[in-house]
Amino acid sequence: MTCDSKSMNSQDTIRLRADPFGRGRKFDAHELDLMLASLLKQGSRHGYQLRKELARLSKGFYEPSSGVLYPALARLEADGHASVRAQGNRKYYQLTPQGKAFLEAHQAETDHLFAVLAHAARKMVWLRQAEVDEHLASAETGWLPEFVAIRRELKQMMLTHSDASFAQQRRVVTILKRALNEIRASETDQE
Repeated sequence: MTCDSKSMNSQDTIRLRADPFGRGRKFDAHELDLMLASLLKQGSRHGYQLRKELARLSKGFYEPSSGVLYPALARLEADGHASVRAQGNRKYYQLTPQGKAFLEAHQAETDHLFAVLAHAARKMVWLRQAEVDEHLASAETGWLPEFVAIRRELKQMMLTHSDASFAQQRRVVTILKRALNEIRASETDQE
């Protein structure tokens, strides 16, 4: 799943994270509900399967604990977004028509969440492989070492300018907007 900024409308509110690798909760309850609903759209699953699928998609970055996952599934059921059927010791959850409507109403946000997971997965691979061989990390993630380096440098620069004067901040914003526009223009040239 990808996040296409062109398809987002004014009703979509997407929480952008400064650093999704920080400590604490990675996703809030609403975001977890959307991700679980999206996975249930693909078919009926039990909680452990959902947990492992999120871990697989993120290459281990995000695997919700039972204490987070099962209350989220109970919330989906209580809100009418999922139905439950018991099979042996397991409860299988399935998306309801109301759940499909919920998911459709928040599709841009859901796409963004899975884009965050995909980015986190690539970063996990990069972190594991880059210590051994940056070229191997590059081959597995699709990220050039210089792409990673410039991103790191930009983040550091933004941090060091966080206490700059308004005039300096405006100058940085102007430069970054120009760069963003050039990147966007190059993307549309490739389409």
